[in-house]
Amino acid sequence: MGDFLKHYIKTDLNPYEVDPDYKAHLMAINQLLDKTGMYHLNELGYPMEKLKEKALGWALYQRDMHILKDLNFAETYKVETKITGRERIFTYRDYTITNNQNEICVESSSRWLLFDLEARKFVKQYPEELLAIIDPGNSIEHHPRPQKLKFSEIKNPELVDKLKIRYSEIDMNGHLSNHHHIRYFYDLLSMEWHKKNRIVNFSINYIAEASYGETIELRAAISDNEIYMISLCNDKVSAKAKLNFNEKKSI
Repeated sequence: MGDFLKHYIKTDLNPYEVDPDYKAHLMAINQLLDKTGMYHLNELGYPMEKLKEKALGWALYQRDMHILKDLNFAETYKVETKITGRERIFTYRDYTITNNQNEICVESSSRWLLFDLEARKFVKQYPEELLAIIDPGNSIEHHPRPQKLKFSEIKNPELVDKLKIRYSEIDMNGHLSNHHHIRYFYDLLSMEWHKKNRIVNFSINYIAEASYGETIELRAAISDNEIYMISLCNDKVSAKAKLNFNEKKSI
């Protein structure tokens, strides 16, 4: 495997990224993944600033996170990412987070779109210079590809909320960031729920962008140890998510 296809960082958690049990919030894990990917783009010579000069940006389409062990405050972790190829308009990127004992804590796979910042739509034909970086990843081993979430609506939601998108929630592509979208879903669950349960898998599929000042309607339904979530913007689906959870063990 070409060394340019992979990158890693050593990092830890900030105090505001953990819960009262000193465990990482879901958004903290997501942020570690995104940060490592961004650093990789910088190393490859294609930082987001350079892409923006060409009116391009990367937009997350799908992400699966499998949380095998909780991330703890005051511990150092290795976050590794690698480009694992392309399928039509989608680019794949995998991540693995390990602790100092070399135990795998998180495995994640993701699917990205190259986004036209002016036309506000995905790019069908990649620039040749990007294909030269991405396509060699087709031949390397990868995590299971993220699976599309097939449910399209939640008719009888058990949890609902409405939020107006604020300026600080807009990312460098000019729309609601994937990070804050995950936070919307995460915070739909009560503190009591989080005290009792632990998220073991989280999958999200971003369908349509949402912009500053627009209202997001959130809906969720619980079925056994699964929660199905959907966000609506202008009466259209903006994102869908599914999480699996286990009840926390008593100490």
